[in-house]
Amino acid sequence: MSSGSIAAVWILITLSAIGLGFLAFVFKRKHLFHWERCSRFRLSAGSFGDMTLLIYRVVCAGYIFGIWAWVVSLPGGVNQEGQPIHAFSFYTIWNFTMLMVYFCLAAFQSLRARITATSDDKTPSSAFVDRTTFALFEICAAMVLLVDVVLWSVLYPHAIKSGNQAAIDGILNFGSYNVHGANLLFMAGEMVLSQMVVVPSHVLFVGVWLFAYGIYSWIRAADHRGWVYFFMDTTQDYAAVWYAGLMLMHGAFYFCGFLFAKLKMKLLRQEYDQDVEVQFLMAESEETA
Repeated sequence: MSSGSIAAVWILITLSAIGLGFLAFVFKRKHLFHWERCSRFRLSAGSFGDMTLLIYRVVCAGYIFGIWAWVVSLPGGVNQEGQPIHAFSFYTIWNFTMLMVYFCLAAFQSLRARITATSDDKTPSSAFVDRTTFALFEICAAMVLLVDVVLWSVLYPHAIKSGNQAAIDGILNFGSYNVHGANLLFMAGEMVLSQMVVVPSHVLFVGVWLFAYGIYSWIRAADHRGWVYFFMDTTQDYAAVWYAGLMLMHGAFYFCGFLFAKLKMKLLRQEYDQDVEVQFLMAESEETA
């Protein structure tokens, strides 16, 4: 065990937590969270018709729920030390669960807008369910990219190299293809069919999500249940490098989602409502003055 690598990881974690807190403070003061973009219109309007988006969301929610229920009922497998791993110990399952919750909320948003005829309402919403739906979209847009890229470019090659047949079998199966491949298609379709956007400053939410899983993993390891992923093992000599890389990857994939959303808006000629944004920012400035 390398005490130096563990200390380096904790220093990195502490500095990152302080950095996230500082950025949250700055973004709040500079009015960069742009919650004015969270409206009934943004949450329910479809690029090619509201009904098309509603049907897509309902179908995806139902399919994802079915796959999720089946996958979590299966044995989770074993880690590199041969210890059993529950399905919810995997970051993939955390993210697939979040994807399921997002599509359920998104379907609710579309249904509510259709029933109440509020799909054209661009008034900023501060309702918890609305802001939660908005934030989950942004996180999911990044996480589907990260989960798929990490599995196929890091974990799968590592399993092949180590000759771990159980790990290989755990990757090459129908359930894995859904949570490490179809998940990206679900979000790509949602990105194109909806008028949802990604706010750069909300990358903080991805940081909090990563920290939540990191804390869970450390608690799990402290309970002598081993590490789910080899690159999160703090006893490695290059643990700090792995952790720094994970943080950078989360941020990078978040901004990939942001750029994709910007490209979609440009190609489909979708725009922000400048008047609504100005009014919201003025009101927010008066409240904090």
